[in-house]
Amino acid sequence: MKYKHNPNKKNSEVPIYPSQELIKSILYGIPYQYFTLYLKIEKDIYYDPEHYEVDMGLQLLNCKLTDKEIFTNYPTEWQYEYFDREILDYDPVLLHGCHTLGPYTWGRYEAKLPHLNSTDLKKLLKQSSNYGIENGISVPIGMGINIYGIFTLTFDNTLILQEDMIYQIAYLLHNLGTYIISYEPPTPLRPHQGRERIMLLQSYKALKQQSQYISHRFQKMLMLNNVAYSNAINFSETINMDSY
Repeated sequence: MKYKHNPNKKNSEVPIYPSQELIKSILYGIPYQYFTLYLKIEKDIYYDPEHYEVDMGLQLLNCKLTDKEIFTNYPTEWQYEYFDREILDYDPVLLHGCHTLGPYTWGRYEAKLPHLNSTDLKKLLKQSSNYGIENGISVPIGMGINIYGIFTLTFDNTLILQEDMIYQIAYLLHNLGTYIISYEPPTPLRPHQGRERIMLLQSYKALKQQSQYISHRFQKMLMLNNVAYSNAINFSETINMDSY
């Protein structure tokens, strides 16, 4: 039996495959700005000649998108600028993630997590701020000495996150990233069945439950602050959640 994903079928028993739509559905209700899941990062950072050469940044971007090794809703202009200028060469947000398994913040979002602050970060933010990208949290997806990818979520300057919410978001990003890298698509000869299909379905259900919990927390805090709740992040005023 061939299993086929139907995004319009709400009660489909088929596990959702890795995609932009999957990530958006899990992050729905969280007032984030942009997301990026960069997979096989070490292959690109350490300049594998088969994948990355000088002055070939845009070709790398095309390869990453084609091979589904990057999922992002960053503005297209910023994606082109990032790869064309080979900012990956010094990007501390990604470089740091290759040397740790723990989440970390950068920009204004500073918690008890490790926080990046360097000359290279200021250089990066000077360019990314043209697209409103100035704050975020990044979570390496790995095990042991292997880093399979880095999941980054950025936030608008008008949103101030309570510290425990940063931890909740980091936990969700780690679980979502793990789901994506562990997913193996079904084939006619090897469909999802038995225990594998059940585990994928349960994992996806757990992600939705975790996402809904965080969404309800945001909704409650925004309502307490007399701010109309929506999935948009362009709030008209600063929302200080530290007081709740």
